[in-house]
Amino acid sequence: MPLQIRTATNSLGNLFILLEGELEIESCIILKKQLIALAKKNPRSVITLDFQQLEFVGASGIGHLVEIVQHLVNSHTQIKLANLRVEFVRVFKLYNFDPCHLLIDDFKLDSDQETPVARSNRKSSEI
Repeated sequence: MPLQIRTATNSLGNLFILLEGELEIESCIILKKQLIALAKKNPRSVITLDFQQLEFVGASGIGHLVEIVQHLVNSHTQIKLANLRVEFVRVFKLYNFDPCHLLIDDFKLDSDQETPVARSNRKSSEI
């Protein structure tokens, strides 16, 4: 399944990005543009990338994913990573980027929602 990018915003304005499907080089280019645009539009928001529904990541896709996260961190975007698989963490480290300080472990989905939400008012959309 091609990459689907779903967003949810909590009452504090923080963004939750659910990545679903397959992450290839082409979809990484789209993802990077959308994340940069969201970061510019919401400079004070924490952006959480949720990898739980990611089914497949191509070899070139994971390299671009690392570059995207590094770019966001270097541009002072407040970013968190949720449900990142151990093998992804290893690849991040191969690129000399340790994502452990960005990981969150208490991230959960509402049982009646497909997109991640914080425990407050929520607004959801699909990019």
